[in-house]
Formats: sequence, C-alpha cells, structure tokens
Amino acid sequence: MLICIAIGIWALYRTKSSGDFFMAGRSLGVLVTAFAVFSSTMSGFGFVGGPGLVYKMGMSSVWIAFASVLGFNISFYLLGKDSACLQS
Repeated sequence: MLICIAIGIWALYRTKSSGDFFMAGRSLGVLVTAFAVFSSTMSGFGFVGGPGLVYKMGMSSVWIAFASVLGFNISFYLLGKDSACLQS
C-alpha cells in the first residue's frame, strides 16, 4: 500500500499539464500504448458490456466490433501523426 501511495505522490509532482496526465506527455512508446489500449478494451465492456449488448439486442449489435477497430485505427493514425510532428 505504501508503494502505491509513493508512486501516486511521485506522479502528482511529475504531472504538470493535462497533456501529461492524459497522454503521459507523449513519452510512451508504441508497445506501452498498445498494451494500454488493449487493457482498456478488455475491461468491463469487453467481458460484460459487449456480450450483454449482443444478448439483449441480438447479432445486429456485432457492428460495434467493426466500429471499435475503425475508431482505434483512426485515433492511432491521428495521434501518431501528431506525435511525429512534435518530435521533429
């Protein structure tokens, strides 16, 4: 518990702007970002919400899988393009 509190206090003093908070100051690599996106997708919605939606609405709600893939690809393209411009 003390280690978690120490990490929280360390992060509190290191975070200077909303960009630091939401995007880690754009300092994360591709692998860490991919793990973060995967873990957020495989959270409550991936295990409970998605199957519950299909159960309630039927197979017509499977479109959400395609929309998620498209949305992730668009956001990665936009964020990656913006991050590449900032580094040069």
